[in-house]
Amino acid sequence: MIRRSIAIGLGKLSQKMKSDSFIQDMIPILKLLSNDDQDSVRVLCIDSIVLMSKVFTKELNKANIIPILILMIRDKAWKVRIKISNNYTA
Repeated sequence: MIRRSIAIGLGKLSQKMKSDSFIQDMIPILKLLSNDDQDSVRVLCIDSIVLMSKVFTKELNKANIIPILILMIRDKAWKVRIKISNNYTA
């Protein structure tokens, strides 16, 4: 339950913090949550990632967000893959 709350709150927190300190402190937490055992936590991470990608520059997204998304695209749970495909359409 706490991990789900953190997964939801990271996106909102990225809008309030400076990008440098957010990347240093919160991206490792996002990486842990995106590899969590519960698929509900991984699904909630996607909403936060969408908010983060809107705040970050293109270079920061390339360096920090895209590698996480690549791992999540290969996720074993269909819920995670569907959520990504609905949020990141061409």
